[in-house]
Amino acid sequence: MAAINRKFYRGEKGLEYKDSLEARMLSILKEHADDLEEYLSTGEERFIIGDMSRLRENLLSWYPFQKNASCLEIGAGVGALTGFLAGRMNSVTSIEMTESRANVIAARNKERDNVEIVLANLDDVEFDEPFDYVVVVGVMEYARRFIQAEHASVRFMEKAKSFLKKDGVILLAIENRLGLRYFAGAGEEHTKRQFLGLNSYDTYDYVRTFSRSELEDILDRAGFADWRFFYPFPDYGMPSEIHSDASLELLPYAHKYYNPTLRRYRFFDETRLFRTLQKEGIAANFAHHFLVEISNGTLSDHHILYAHAPLECGKKDFLVTTLVQRDGTLFLEKREVYKNGKVQKLYGAYQKLIEKGHHTFRYNPLAIEVDAQGDAVLIQPYHEGKTLREELLEAMERVLECNDEHLSVRIAAFLSIFSTFARAWRTHAECCDNYGDEEFVALFGKGETPPLPCVEGSALALSAGDFRKNGDSSYTVVGYEHIALCAVPVDFLLYDFITAWYKETVTGYQNAEKLMALDDILKAAGIAAEHTALYQAWQKHLYAGLHSNHVMEHMACPVYEPAFLHVDDVKAYASDSASTLLV
Repeated sequence: MAAINRKFYRGEKGLEYKDSLEARMLSILKEHADDLEEYLSTGEERFIIGDMSRLRENLLSWYPFQKNASCLEIGAGVGALTGFLAGRMNSVTSIEMTESRANVIAARNKERDNVEIVLANLDDVEFDEPFDYVVVVGVMEYARRFIQAEHASVRFMEKAKSFLKKDGVILLAIENRLGLRYFAGAGEEHTKRQFLGLNSYDTYDYVRTFSRSELEDILDRAGFADWRFFYPFPDYGMPSEIHSDASLELLPYAHKYYNPTLRRYRFFDETRLFRTLQKEGIAANFAHHFLVEISNGTLSDHHILYAHAPLECGKKDFLVTTLVQRDGTLFLEKREVYKNGKVQKLYGAYQKLIEKGHHTFRYNPLAIEVDAQGDAVLIQPYHEGKTLREELLEAMERVLECNDEHLSVRIAAFLSIFSTFARAWRTHAECCDNYGDEEFVALFGKGETPPLPCVEGSALALSAGDFRKNGDSSYTVVGYEHIALCAVPVDFLLYDFITAWYKETVTGYQNAEKLMALDDILKAAGIAAEHTALYQAWQKHLYAGLHSNHVMEHMACPVYEPAFLHVDDVKAYASDSASTLLV
């Protein structure tokens, strides 16, 4: 059982950041010991989801930790990452300043004997042995609250450095003071005050975040020799993607605005502007958050340029995908974060799918290897070329930037992408009236199965980024994690792809929804309106099985469009969000 060490404890006087939710967390851990993630997915505990969900682990699930390493966690909070780190390393020591939070960490790790919780202020702690890793997530910005020094942030990093082995690594996550969302109307992360960070916090003394150059200056002054920046999206709390400087040049940014848990304004289209910043080569300076890999010496090259971890998956179906570059060659790796047999299962299904033959699209080949740690890894080549996501984004841009007589032509060109893609997907489909076999029912549920054109086996839950265009204008399916070997109606696959893309990319943008209506896209793709209710039912059943984690559905709050910027709304907004919107 995780032990609490009180050797350095000096009390909690003056600690103003306690959430007063720790008692409720302890109750939840007791009541839902076996189904915590499922319970959080109900949305009943919306304001503690961010502290308790497994999705917090996405921040580091991709990182190649040494297996027999030791780790110090500074400011563990309520242990969002503690258990994950303990599962990846030999020992974890977590520093936390408040007893209520230490108790939550202990309860979350009651089955682990490699976790020690040190109840103390960082400045009071000493250790006999240095650590291989020091993890600091969402803590450094509060340094002046518990470090008594003129330059508290520098002193904080010097202290963290003192705990590190000569060849050790610090992993630091912190908000970017110049994150694009703050320009677009979101309040500063900790205070919810508009433009506070952009104005260098004025005289506000409780918290400080930093721009990239400011953070680099702190690291340099603290005596670090080497560091490497990564960019978690949407943020470090529950990221689905981890970008590097290299991947921001390689991959298109397609996130909609991120909607934090308090209401906010959106003064401009963050997604479109961020893509412009990518083209200008300055997007990294405006990423919402930073994840920095820092070393006393020279960082070893783990070759990882990008990582993707789904926000919908639970432990039973969770794979993390990384884009890796070795000897100038790019390729994808898929790994299990938890031992769930998913790698072997996906590889076996892929082999059977390929044996069936007659596929409309080529499938990016899968190979299976065993890495140095003895873990099975799926390997895929990385295909150069434009993805369907990029193709659609570019067509959207052309529509949204047009306000003259060419608008109808551009909308028609946008819709033609869907009609052409739909014709290609139907190429090898054959009408089938007996496709409701046992596998189909398990995936899509019982119900009506009218005669429809079907394909014999297909990857499921495909996104626009999973299709990459070849030189002959055909497509290769480059990313997939779910495969059906039964017959599947091709129009359902199209419906699922289109509606998922629309929700991810268009929904929420009033002008885009008006110009590019979902019904018009489905019509262009030849999806019969009389079958959409059936496809919706199949889709609901499919994702209930594939996506066992529904936490993110409960994290969104209203976003006010610029059109609603009038005095009454501003007053209501400021009152509801404890904000001080400057107008």
